Amino acid sequence: MISFFPLTLLIVFFSFSIFGKSFSSPEHKLQLVELFTSQSCSSCPPAESWMNSMKFKEGLYKEFVPIEFHVDYWNYLHWRDPFSKPEFTKRQREYNRKLKAGVYTPQYIVDGKDEKNWWSKKDKLLIAGIKVGKISGNLDKRNKKIKYSFIPPKQSNESLYICHITEQLAGQATKIPRGENAGKTLKHEFIVLRHLNHLSNLKNGKINCEFEKLQLTKIDKISIWISDRNKRIIQAFGMKI
Repeated sequence: MISFFPLTLLIVFFSFSIFGKSFSSPEHKLQLVELFTSQSCSSCPPAESWMNSMKFKEGLYKEFVPIEFHVDYWNYLHWRDPFSKPEFTKRQREYNRKLKAGVYTPQYIVDGKDEKNWWSKKDKLLIAGIKVGKISGNLDKRNKKIKYSFIPPKQSNESLYICHITEQLAGQATKIPRGENAGKTLKHEFIVLRHLNHLSNLKNGKINCEFEKLQLTKIDKISIWISDRNKRIIQAFGMKI
């Protein structure tokens, strides 16, 4: 008698490998590298080029996590950035209230700190930090949701944290017909389409995060991180999907 049991196991495993993806960050602290930019800003392309180059660096998602927010306050300069959103401008202004660094483009925020002279020290910015613990979880592609958790350092006195996730596009090129960058084709590798966050209480020594209704058919990358109430970055992670 022929048994089909091995074939059944193979099919179940194959289906799981498509729709479910487990992940885990390193234990050392990854740097969250945020670029605030606009396609209407003539001084932004060099900063965007440097961010694009991170795609080829060995430390991507092992030492640093790049994300690119397009702000909307330059849209009046004869070109509306198709990736800009007012909520991204709001995020930058919230940083300004904390850092008193100004609201400008291009602006690099690395681990919650303003880096005005990023071009002179860019090779020194992408350095992994001390051990802080792992972000680990599962991405459910079929049901378009993600769950992840993090155990904060023992010396932390925080009980309330913020869970974050960005949905990102890669390899996008836009030919700019008008405005300060007229005639240029701008390329982007880490564009944020949507940024979601919510508060999470520390429970049984662990932070549990869950996001549903993700746009997994429209995006290429996901970046996730944990911050405290003062916007200090605790740990970050990212991956291709």
